[in-house]
This record gives sequence, C-alpha cells and structure tokens, in this order.
Amino acid sequence: MSEQFIGIDVSKGYADIVVLDSAHKIIQKSFRLDDTSNGHERLKSLISNWYAQDESITFYAAVESTGGLENNWLAALRDATKKLPLYCMRVNPKGVAQYIKAGLMRTVTDGVSAFAIAAYQIAHKHKLRYNEPVHPFEHLRPTWSTYTLVKKQRQQLYNNLHPILYTANPTILTYCRKGMPQWACKVLLKYPTGQLLARATVAKLTAIPYVSAERAEALIKSAKRETGSRHDIATKSSIELIVNQMYNIDKTICSFESLLQASVSDNSDIKLLTSFKGMGIMSAIGLLINMPSITMFDDSSKLAAFWGLHPVFKQSGDGQSVSRMSKSGRIQPRSILYMVTLASIVHNPLIRALYKKKIVTGMKNNAAIGVCMHKIARIVYGMLKNKKAFDESIDKKNSEKKHQIDKLEMVKRQRKELIRFQDRDPAAPISKRERKKRATEEKPQDEISSNTRSETNVALCEII
Repeated sequence: MSEQFIGIDVSKGYADIVVLDSAHKIIQKSFRLDDTSNGHERLKSLISNWYAQDESITFYAAVESTGGLENNWLAALRDATKKLPLYCMRVNPKGVAQYIKAGLMRTVTDGVSAFAIAAYQIAHKHKLRYNEPVHPFEHLRPTWSTYTLVKKQRQQLYNNLHPILYTANPTILTYCRKGMPQWACKVLLKYPTGQLLARATVAKLTAIPYVSAERAEALIKSAKRETGSRHDIATKSSIELIVNQMYNIDKTICSFESLLQASVSDNSDIKLLTSFKGMGIMSAIGLLINMPSITMFDDSSKLAAFWGLHPVFKQSGDGQSVSRMSKSGRIQPRSILYMVTLASIVHNPLIRALYKKKIVTGMKNNAAIGVCMHKIARIVYGMLKNKKAFDESIDKKNSEKKHQIDKLEMVKRQRKELIRFQDRDPAAPISKRERKKRATEEKPQDEISSNTRSETNVALCEII
C-alpha cells in the first residue's frame, strides 16, 4: 500500500498542484488548473486516473488557507472522497511558511509553495486532521465579517460626527457618553444645530419616541444656554448627512443581527454560552462562527492558543524577553472575547473577583484583562466540551484541582533543579548579567542541605 500527497497552492482564479510520494519524490510536476467547474472536474478525473493505474494508492490532499479562496477546491476534494481513497484538509499557512524557511528554499514560487504543502503533509502527517466534518457555521463567516465591518463604519461615522457636534450642538453630546441612541439621531435630523434646537417646542420634541416632556424641556433649556459657535449651512448639512447615514447603518446592523440569530436559532451551543453571565447572544454567535469544532482541541489550553491568548516567553543564554500575549491567529474571536471580558468584569462575580485579585497583586490593567480572557476561554471550552451550562461550583472544583496539579509540578521542578553535575566554576567566561544572577543566589544547587531535600519530599507526599 503506497501513499501520495497532493499539495495545492491556491491563488485568485487558479491553483498550482504538485504530487509527491512518501519519500518526497515528485510523482507529478507542478501543473495549474483554473478555479472553475471544469478545473475541479479535471482535478477529480486526474486523481481517479492515478487510482485506476494503481488501486493500492491512498491520496492525501491539502489546500493552504487563503482567506476563503480555497473553499471551492476543498469542496471539490470533499466530493471526491465519496468515491476515492482520498483524505483532504485545510492546512495552516503559518506552518507551511516555517517549513519553507526550515528547508532553506530561497526562491518561492507558486509551484514551490505547492511542493512545500505536499512535503509538509509528509513531515507532519501524524499531527494533521484529515476529512474533518464541515463546520456548521462556515457559511456564516462572510456574513459575520460584513456585520463587523458595518459596525466599524458606524463607529467611524460617530467619531467624525463628535467634533462637529462639539461646536454646533454640544447639548446632544451629554446624552451620548455611551454611544448615540436612536432618539438622539432623530432629534439631530430635525434640529442639527444648537440654534435650531433652541427654537424647538416641547410638543414637537415629544413627538419623537423616547423623548419625554422633561427631557424635551431640558434639551431646549440647555440649547438656549449653549447654542454652539457654528450654525452655518455647511455644518448643518454635514450633521444631517452623517446622522442619516448612521441611522441607515443602525437599520442594517439590526437586519444582520436578525439574520444571524435566525440562522443559528436551533443550535444548542448558543444557549450554553449565553448561560455565562457577561456573554450576549451575538458574542456567542461570533465565537462559534470563528472557531472550528471543539473536538479539534485536546484541552482548553489549545483553544486559548488558537485564539492567540497564550503567553509567549523567550529565554536564550543570559537574555530573556517579557512574557506577553501572543495575539496570533484570527483577530475577530479575540476582539469578541475582549468585549465579553469587559462586560463580565462588571456583571460576573467570578471574573470580577479574578480581575481584582490580579490588580491587587500589582498586575497592570491590560494584563489582568488578558488573564480574565484566558479564564473565559477555558470556561467556554468546558461548556462546549461537556455540553453543560455554566456552573460556578464546577469551575471552583476545577480551579482547586488545577492548583494542586500546579503545586505538584512546582515541587517536582524544584526537585529537578536540585540535581547538578558540576559545581559552578568561578573561572567560567560568563557574561556580566549571568555573574550577577549567580551572585544573588544563596548557595550552589549541589550544596543544598539535606533538610531542603526532606522538605521537598514532605511537600510531595502532602500533595499526593
């Protein structure tokens, strides 16, 4: 039984394809097919012909993730798996890029990239996941991207509107500290400047929804006192155009939210995630859309790493870098989790207590938020993996268990560090930094007293 590996480097409108055997020997040199139905059928017929020549062959095909351009090719390969001994997958471009660097490939073309994708499969076949089930929300990713883009455009319009209102109608800004509500947009459409708002009547203002008589009187009184310094035609028209655009975008955002909620209404995972206080339905939908199946992750740390929440730290020789969040991978789920964390710090006692605990120890605000994000990621993993709603008592038990494991690992590490095969030689040509480091240590590790060793053994026994 032989194996052949197909590497597919996808570009806009076409793909370059290379076939290797398990010994990295080229079976089929680089060739190109167009991203059309004819190109897809041609690829399937080629694989079928190769299989007809030798029915002992098993094919492994991989397409590099290219922002969605690879979806058509992946769909064609999945269709071919129904009739052929073919396994297919979408491969992470970062791993392929590192493999190209490790192979010292100086000139990188589409054909070389296709070769690298096939060779990457051979080198890391035991780590790759072939024929993964199609993500149930994969078709919603473009919709979610458009939804987030529209929200960003709305915020950009508000940022441009703010300085204009500051000089033209500052009264409205006192009601927009947490964003501009719908009633404020409608007021600005009728009375864009402070001068016009000062001439308004209570009856006309109360005709606008959510504007009470008390609020109308306050608006008129404040506008008469602070009419603003600008009330020309250009300023008035600018406010009207921006507010009208924001009003239309708000309608679009509501339509997108209704569409997304209707598309996942029968999914049970949404209810599980929203059981965590601080996570709304749109945040839950966004996280599920931007993550693969939970079965792909062996533990919660793998999910945190997938979202770029894991800390990175480098130590080489006497130099070391500061530990920080990696921020690798897709930015969308991380931004969603950031907003969920801010809401949880306010409304969720568990996350609020963790945040305060880190702040008290001297941790900076952003670092404490990062710790809370990692905590919520682990909670999300537990809820989706076990199909259980959030239960604080379960989380408390898991935290205690992890604390015991961490303590055991720390003691084991201390015991391991006691072993040393050579005394520290003062004549060693070490750096100034290393010399200071050694000077601060109380004793060399090989001279630690037997009392310390016995204390370590006692600690291990207590934990075990």
